Amino acid sequence: MKRIALALMLCALPGMAIANAPPPEPHYPPTLTPIDILPGDPPQVVTLIEVPVCYAEGSAKVNDPEDPQGAKTSALIGELYGKCVAFMQANELGFGGAPLAITLSYDPAGDWVFRAAIPVIGLTDATPRSGDGGVAIGMSPAGQAVKVVHQGSYHSMATAYETIAAYMKANNLAEGPHAIEEYVSDPGNTPEAELITNVYFLIGPGVHKE
Repeated sequence: MKRIALALMLCALPGMAIANAPPPEPHYPPTLTPIDILPGDPPQVVTLIEVPVCYAEGSAKVNDPEDPQGAKTSALIGELYGKCVAFMQANELGFGGAPLAITLSYDPAGDWVFRAAIPVIGLTDATPRSGDGGVAIGMSPAGQAVKVVHQGSYHSMATAYETIAAYMKANNLAEGPHAIEEYVSDPGNTPEAELITNVYFLIGPGVHKE
């Protein structure tokens, strides 16, 4: 699967980024799908329903020789989440769920383009739909997706992508336009070995291609 390498880039990033934002409440916040798939369970096809999110877009080099540990990308993600939180506070929006990283496009030889997004509650007709720094209100991706629940360090998340890749190939499922990581646990108060991350791959039209 072309995006497995993305996991190697993402896995070192979420803890640092999300720790800068107030954690959703309760400890296990509302997620895009019910918490009925456990770590270690086989992949399952689920239906994602769109939810309103506050997001900011960013891009980063996939293989940046000047940033081999991903420090620049981690700082960028932290900055984007911080912009979202500031917008939410200014407009009296609440946390509606766990923070998300939504992949818009991924080029192994170029850029990873993504949205750092936080589900929100409290939107009204008077709520601005955009703000400073490229922050905007939108909807999360919807449709059928393959879901795996990863428990443990972000550094080991490549296994979740490999599991999804094998499942999609075995079931002749085509990759859709988006991958989503949903950071259920707050890394600020959760031991690394207990971190829960939901990983989703949207299913596209057609069949699996090598």
